[in-house]
Amino acid sequence: MAEGKIGYKVSLVIPVFNEEECLKDTFDLLDALVRENGDTEAVMVDDGSDDGTLEALRVFARSRTWVKVLSQTNSGISVSRNAGIEAASGRYIFFLDVADVITPGTLAGVTNFFDQHYDEVDLVTYPMVEFKGDKERPPHYRYGVMNHSGIYDLRDEKAALICQTSMNICVKKSSLPSDMSFSSAGEGVNLHEDTKFIFDVLSAKGKIGFCEKGLYRWNRDKRSAAPNKNKPYFTFEDTIGFFEAVIAEQCGKQSPYVQGLILDSFGRQMFGHVLLPIHLKGQDYIEAMSRLSGVLGYVDDELIASFPGIADDHRLFFLRLKHRGSFIPAVENGKLFLKRGDEIVFEEASIPLVVLRVRIASGQALIVGMLKSPFFWEYDGPVSLSVEFTAKGSAVPSWAKQVTLVESARGYEQERSPINRYWSFRYEHDANQSGTIRFRLNVGDVPIPIELESFGPAEEVEELGNTFVGSDLSLAYKDGSDEMQVERTGRAKRVLRALGPDPLFPKLGVVASRKMAQLYGVFAKKSEIWLYSDSVGKKDNAWLQFQHDSQIDDGIKRYYVANHVSVDEYGPYGEVVRFRSRRHKILFCNADKLLCSDSGFDSYSPMLRAGFKSFKDMFHAELIYLQHGVLWAHLPWLYSYDYMLFDKVVVSSRFELENFVNNYGFKSSDLIPSGMARFDHVDLDKAPQRKILLCPSWRSYLIGSATKEGRKPCEREFLASAFYSELNSFLKNPKLQALLEEYDYAVDFKLHPIFEPYRHLFSLSGERVKIAPPAIDEADYSLVVTDYSSYSFDFVYLKRGVIYFIPDADLFFGGVNHYGELDIPFEEAFGPLALTSDDLLEQIHSFLENGQKADQVYRSRTESFFLHYDHQNRQRLYDCLKGERL
Repeated sequence: MAEGKIGYKVSLVIPVFNEEECLKDTFDLLDALVRENGDTEAVMVDDGSDDGTLEALRVFARSRTWVKVLSQTNSGISVSRNAGIEAASGRYIFFLDVADVITPGTLAGVTNFFDQHYDEVDLVTYPMVEFKGDKERPPHYRYGVMNHSGIYDLRDEKAALICQTSMNICVKKSSLPSDMSFSSAGEGVNLHEDTKFIFDVLSAKGKIGFCEKGLYRWNRDKRSAAPNKNKPYFTFEDTIGFFEAVIAEQCGKQSPYVQGLILDSFGRQMFGHVLLPIHLKGQDYIEAMSRLSGVLGYVDDELIASFPGIADDHRLFFLRLKHRGSFIPAVENGKLFLKRGDEIVFEEASIPLVVLRVRIASGQALIVGMLKSPFFWEYDGPVSLSVEFTAKGSAVPSWAKQVTLVESARGYEQERSPINRYWSFRYEHDANQSGTIRFRLNVGDVPIPIELESFGPAEEVEELGNTFVGSDLSLAYKDGSDEMQVERTGRAKRVLRALGPDPLFPKLGVVASRKMAQLYGVFAKKSEIWLYSDSVGKKDNAWLQFQHDSQIDDGIKRYYVANHVSVDEYGPYGEVVRFRSRRHKILFCNADKLLCSDSGFDSYSPMLRAGFKSFKDMFHAELIYLQHGVLWAHLPWLYSYDYMLFDKVVVSSRFELENFVNNYGFKSSDLIPSGMARFDHVDLDKAPQRKILLCPSWRSYLIGSATKEGRKPCEREFLASAFYSELNSFLKNPKLQALLEEYDYAVDFKLHPIFEPYRHLFSLSGERVKIAPPAIDEADYSLVVTDYSSYSFDFVYLKRGVIYFIPDADLFFGGVNHYGELDIPFEEAFGPLALTSDDLLEQIHSFLENGQKADQVYRSRTESFFLHYDHQNRQRLYDCLKGERL
C-alpha cells in the first residue's frame, strides 16, 4: 500500500460489524487514548452492519476531527483492515477490535520504542492478556522468550516460541508496500489472516521488536457470536495452504520462527479437534494427510518433542505423521520404547492406569479404568492385566485374577478417528474383603509397573485424596502407586475433609456441609432414593418415567428434578425438587439411582464440577441413561461406555442391542431392552391425517455459538446457504401446491427451536403449507420429511413414511456438525434420501402415488426395527430396576 500523507503519529484501525451494543465502551476508550496521545487518529471501518452501528459511528465522528468512518458492503475483517490501512495517515498503525482494550501508556510507550529502533524493525509487539469474563488467562509462552524490551532475531532457536499471531502489534506504514495486505478468506474461513500479515511484515528484516511498556486486553467473552465455522471443512485448506506457501517462499530448512508457527497452529487445532481433514474420504483424505505430513517434515523432531502447549499424545501423533509411518515398539529391560531405527522416540518405565470411575454400592466396588500409553498404538502383541488381592493383616496374596481389556474409545481423543490405542477395563470387588488390591501388568511376558492416576485435573486429584466411601466399604489410593486399600466401613464413619469450594452451605464451610449430607444419609434416609433428570427446559423420558413410577407405593423415595420447567400431574409417591437447590444437592449425594435422559454432567449434577469434587466420594448412584432418542449418529467419542460412565442404557430396538456392544464398548448386561418411556404415549391405533410434517434439524454453522444470552442469528450466512435456498425453494414451489391439491394433502413446517429466529425468512406456498403449531401429535402425520435427526425414529415407531432431506449433504458428510457418519447408513435406513428440493418433490409424489405408503423395502425395515409396541415400556424399566429380569 502506498503511504499517504503523514498527518498523525498514530493511526488506530478498527474494523466494526454489528457492534452497536458494544460501541460506547470503545468510544470512551478512544476518547481517553486521544486525550493522552493527542497526535492520534481512529479509522473505523463498518463492514456492512445491518444494525445501528454505522449511524453510531457517524454520530461519534461528527464532533471529532480525528475520527474517520468508512463503510463497505460486508466483505470480512481482512478487507476492513485493508481499507483502514489505506485510509490511515499515521506514521505508526495500531489495530484494535471492538470490546478489546489498549491500556493507558501503551501508544506512547510503543511508539517511543519504535522511534529508537526505527531502522531495525518494521513491527513491534507488546504484551497481551486474555480475559474470559473477569478472569485473566495464563500468558502466552512467547513471553517466556520476549521477557524484556528489545529486538529479537527470528533466526534464533528461542524464536520458535514467539509465534506472533495476534494483533497486539504496531507497524510503520512506510514498511507496507502496495501489494501487502490482509488476505481475504473467499468462500472458506481464514484462520491465518493475522499470522500471514504479520509474517509478511517481519520477513523483510527477520526481526521483531518487543516493548514491555504496554498492554492489549483481549476480552474473549464480549465478542459477537458468529456461526461455528471452525471446522476442517472450512479451515483445512487455509491452514495447509498457508504453511505450504510459507515453506515454498522460504525454500529449504525453515527458520525456528516458522517452525514454531506450524506447531502453534497445529497444536491448537489438534486440541480443538479441527486439524484433521475429516471432511474428506478415501484417496482425498490420504492425500490431505500427506500434505500435513509434508509440512511437519520441515519441523525438527526436537522441537516437536519439546514445544509447549501440545499434549504428549499429540506430539507422538505429529512425529508419526511427519515420518509417514509407525515407530517400532520394543520392550527392553522392563521398559517400553518406540524407536525409529536406532533412535529412541518414546520411552516409558511405567504405564498410567487412569481411574475413570469408582462406584460403591450393593456390597460391590466397581472400578472403571484405562491403561493409557501411546506405546499401544504400534504394539500388537499380548497385553494382560491382573488384580492381586492381599487380605488385611496378611503378607501373602490371597488370590489373583485376570481382568478383561477392551479397546477404549478414549483413543479417539475426541477426534473423528482414533489417534491412539488405549485399553479399558472394569473390575468389581466384594465389600466383604478388606485388604490391598494391586494391579499387575504384562506386556508380552514382561512385567511393567503401573502408576495409578485419577481422571480429572491435577488439583482435583490432590484435593480429593482419592478416597471413596460407600455404605459398605471405603476405597483409597495414592497417585503413582499400584495399589488400592479397601476397608469395610459404614456411612457414619465417613472421613470429613475440607476440600475446595462448597456448593451446599457456604456459611458453614465444607466440613459442616459434608456432615449435613452424611447425617441425612445415616439418619433421615429410611429407603432407597431415585432421582429423575431431563436436560434444561425439557420434560422428556425422565419425566414420563417419574409420572409412572410415582404411582407405585413400594417404599422408594422418588424425586423429579425440575430444570427450568413447570410440572403438572404426577403420582402420590413422588416429589419435585428444583434443579441445583440445596435439597437437590443433599439428595444427589445420597441417591441410589439416577435416571437421566441426557448424558451431560451439567444436565443431572446439581453442582458445578469445581464444587462436585468436594463431594465426589459421596456420590454412588447407579446411573441409568434413558436416552432422548435412538442413537444412530456415529459418536463413540461421546457415547461409549468409558466416556459416558453410565451403568445402564435403556434401548428400544434390536439395532441398539448390537450397536452399543459392537461400537460403544457396552456389555449386553449394561443394556435394558425395555423401550423408551416416550413410546408409551404414542397412539399406534390412530389413523393418520392427510398431512406431511417437514421438520429439518438445525445447523451449527448457520447460527451464533451458544452464549449466556443465547445464540445470535446470522441472517446473511443463513440466506446464502444451500440449506435455506433449497428448503425455501421447496416451500414456495407452485408444483408443491398443485401436488397437495391433487391428493388433498397439507404440509406442516416445523423449524427446530434453535432456528425459530429465521422463521420470517421463509415463503409458504398457498393455504396447504403452514407453520406447525408448537405442540403436535406425531400420529397425525402419514409422512415425515426430516434429515439426520433421531426424531425420525418416532415416525419409524408409528410405521409412517420417512423421507430424508439433506440439501447441504456435502457439509453434513464433511463433519460440519459434530458428526458426519451414521451407524445406519442412509442406504439402509427407512426412506429415500433427497438432496435437492426437486428430488424431495419427486419423492413426495412417489409416496402419494403409491397409496400414501412407503416402498415395501422401507416398510419391511420399519416392521422389524423396534422391540415392543405394547405401551409397557415404563413398567418394564421399573421391573428391571427393581431386579426383575426382562
